[in-house]
Amino acid sequence: MHSLTQARTILLTFSTPSVIRPCLQEGSSPEGNVGQRFYFDLRGNRTVIIDQEGIVANDLNEAIVEALAALREMRASGELDEFGDGWKLIIRDEKGGARKAFSIW
Repeated sequence: MHSLTQARTILLTFSTPSVIRPCLQEGSSPEGNVGQRFYFDLRGNRTVIIDQEGIVANDLNEAIVEALAALREMRASGELDEFGDGWKLIIRDEKGGARKAFSIW
């Protein structure tokens, strides 16, 4: 049994919305350039949902645009309805470093 103060990590695939998946998953960007992989994790006060799939983007700015589009789509579809105000979307790079964070609301 976990205590309430322990953080837990959920190792689920947090799927990148299908709107951006087709052109960004094959190791190249829509322009055909080889990019780097970024991951969109969801982090709450005591829980982390790790994106094990990620997307490929030319740079952090492109990953930010895709993350914001994913958040808009997830809000519209109701996928984020169960998450409270304290939740954030964290963009991680290939080495695991957090590069940018956004409130999901």
